[in-house]
Amino acid sequence: MKGIRARLERMGLGSGDTRFLAASIAVCLIALLAYGALVHLPLRAEQAAYEKKAVELRTRLAAVMNFKNVHGDLAAYEKELSDREGRAERMLPRELGQGAFLQDLQHKALQSQVKLQKVAPAEARSVDGVQEMPVAIACSGSYFSVLDFLRRLQQSERLLAIHETRIEQQVQGKDGMLQCQLVVTAYAWSQDEAKGRADGEAAEETVASLE
Repeated sequence: MKGIRARLERMGLGSGDTRFLAASIAVCLIALLAYGALVHLPLRAEQAAYEKKAVELRTRLAAVMNFKNVHGDLAAYEKELSDREGRAERMLPRELGQGAFLQDLQHKALQSQVKLQKVAPAEARSVDGVQEMPVAIACSGSYFSVLDFLRRLQQSERLLAIHETRIEQQVQGKDGMLQCQLVVTAYAWSQDEAKGRADGEAAEETVASLE
């Protein structure tokens, strides 16, 4: 320290000048530290945050562009999704809808010119998260009418299982008339599963409206 002071004195700086110079240096150092802490570091942090946001935006933009390239016509794609959801809902509805299902059976029988003699729904049961409703059916009609009725059941939009089918020729009555007995099981989501799906769709609609 004495050596530095001696050098400063040889340079023509007295003790007062030395203190002034030291104070100036200290002020400069404090100013640099303050600039680094109050200006430079916050700017670097903000720059890093902006760069991160820019990367996220570029990623989102790339995803949107890829989506648009795959699904150029968004309106058509939305319609396709809506149609698929509608088919899925008709195939496995949220409720068994016993009345509507029995009316559909009667309508198919009329279209096929088959006479329904018995339609007896059994008690619905829940298996693996799906409701099942077996319906015992007895009907009569010509060979082609019965086949057409079975074909309409198999091609139904709703998911159906046809089992315990028995076809016999009537002993009495018109020639060529067949007697058919079968069990048709209709399916639907269980009540808890249907409620969960409904709540999920409602939540998605709420999020979409907020966006």
